[in-house]
This record gives sequence, structure tokens and C-alpha cells, in this order.
Amino acid sequence: MLPLSFYRQTDIFAITLEQTEQTMSLKKNQIFETTIENLSSDGSGVAHVEGQAVFVPGAAPGDVIRCRIVKALKSYAFGRIDAILAPGPGRVAPDCAVCTPCGGCGLRHLSYATECEAKTGFVRDAFARLGGFDVSSFEFSPVLALTDHTAHYRNKVQLPVGLDADGHVVTGFYAGRTHRIVPCPDCKLQPEWMNALARRACALLEANGIAPYDEETGKGRVRHLYMRQGWHSGQRLLCFVVNGNGLPNEAEICRTLQQEFQLTTV
Repeated sequence: MLPLSFYRQTDIFAITLEQTEQTMSLKKNQIFETTIENLSSDGSGVAHVEGQAVFVPGAAPGDVIRCRIVKALKSYAFGRIDAILAPGPGRVAPDCAVCTPCGGCGLRHLSYATECEAKTGFVRDAFARLGGFDVSSFEFSPVLALTDHTAHYRNKVQLPVGLDADGHVVTGFYAGRTHRIVPCPDCKLQPEWMNALARRACALLEANGIAPYDEETGKGRVRHLYMRQGWHSGQRLLCFVVNGNGLPNEAEICRTLQQEFQLTTV
């Protein structure tokens, strides 16, 4: 799978080619009301204002929003939602308290059916824009949706380790386009044992005086926690990604986690 940044670039490239005759009309901090038409391949809502495409993170198809421009370029712009005036039919209340600042998933505000429909649209759009095909005669099969595991389905995760505002060791995900960790103790995408293990590992690191790695100073020991589970075997793996050779009190920490979480490998 190509990185989302590639799809974002191709979305913008295609739109730019279509609009080379236009000059920049939207301005930063300009506010307007608009309706979200569809989603770009990174999950941002797409609207058109004064002939220009506007990408709006956190928007859902059909949303009527009050949008503020945060960056305006010649033929497209980026906006943010100031207010949702009328929600689209596929919008739902997110079941995660940090899904907006967290960079881990961008479609938690959509129903699962809407998410699957959007992903089918991503494939159709790739054939049309990247492949240059006339897709009007194509028949696209729907996304093969999960039936029993629409949450806690990931079998692998790598969590950066850092400090929260109170100085406690935490894991989480990077906020979008940053390396700022958003603490996420109860991610809805990874298995519950991974959430519990991450919390317990943070407590053990803190109790043993082991500091997380600080990118700005280059100091600290633990960079990430890497966890994986065999989909069929059920075997569990934990890996500490560290800056240096091992951890203080390493054997006791690993033994404790292995026993408490039935780990096959640490």
C-alpha cells in the first residue's frame, strides 16, 4: 500500500491540473458555509468554494459546516470545522475521546457502512485519476467488510513512549503531522490486552526510574513499545525499542509482563 502522503499529493495534483486557469481567491481565516461532497484518500472532507477544492479534516460526506480557511494556495485550500450546522447521514459520535487530536485513525466519526463506501470510492478514484480510465462502465465490488471485528482488530502496533503533562510515562500516537504524543490508554483499534499491557509497561518503567527517549535532547531510554499477536496462533510478542543496550532491571520487568499477559516472546 502506498503512503497516505502519496494519495494526498495525487489528489492535489489532479485538482491543480484541472484549475490551472484560476487565481487564488480564498484567503486565510476566511469563513464560509459549505457542504462536504466526498472524502479525499487520507480521509479529509472535500468541498468546493468559489471553484476551489477545500480539504477539511474530520468532515463527513453530506456535512453542512461553517469552515475556516487555515491555508490557502493557488488552486486549493485547507480548512477546519468551526461548526457543524447539519451532520451528514453517515456521521456518528466517535467512541474514542482522543480521535480528533490523535493521528492514529481519521474515520472514527463515520459509520462503518459509510467508511466502507468511502474506501470503495478511493479505489474508483485511483483508477480514474491515476490510471486515466473512463470508469463509467466499470463495476466496482464493495469493500470486503469485517463482520465480527469492527473494533480491536489490529494484530500489530508500535506505540511511541513519552511523558504526559504531569510527567508520567505514557504511550499513545503522534498528533497529525507532528511528533507530539497524544496519550491513548484505550485505543479502539488494537486488542484490549495491548492497551492493558501498554499501561502496565508504563507503570513498570516509571517505577524503575526508566525515562522515555526525548527527541529534542537525545536523552532517555525507551522509544517505542512494539506488540504483535498471531491471528491464528494467538501467540503474543512484546518488544521494547530502546536507545542503548537493554533496560535497568530488565529481567524482572520482562518476567512480570510475560507472566501477567501470557507473552510468548519479550
